[in-house]
Amino acid sequence: MFEKILVPVDGSKSSYFVLEQTIESFKEAEIIVLTVLDIKHHPPLRHYRDIGLTDKILREYALKIMKNVKKMGNEHGIKIKTIARKGKPTEEIISVAKELGVNVILMATHTKATERFFFGSVTEGVLKKTPRDIPIIVWRGGRG
Repeated sequence: MFEKILVPVDGSKSSYFVLEQTIESFKEAEIIVLTVLDIKHHPPLRHYRDIGLTDKILREYALKIMKNVKKMGNEHGIKIKTIARKGKPTEEIISVAKELGVNVILMATHTKATERFFFGSVTEGVLKKTPRDIPIIVWRGGRG
């Protein structure tokens, strides 16, 4: 059904949950994981901006995510392509989806149902701005 799947992973439990579900559900598909480095969407890292370590810390954070993703793929016997980009998550997710010609985007939303009309700001932006020929499947919650 889906041959090329994009899964944005930000290091949260719910984004890893979506990746796990994707691996288990679409074993034959090419799975591409995108991590977008943006200090605004990583609140625990904001204090590093003041001491000039933002880029270094974000790169290390992305490498940690990619290592976890590769490990998950290895545990299931599949190879996962990983991409890290710096920028605004919504824009980068859509850009990578178009560039690589993905068939679907599978992503998590972290916001509670009572906030932001059911979706987080990144998920909401992707839903609104992605071309209609790229379906989007959203998992709310997951394990975290």
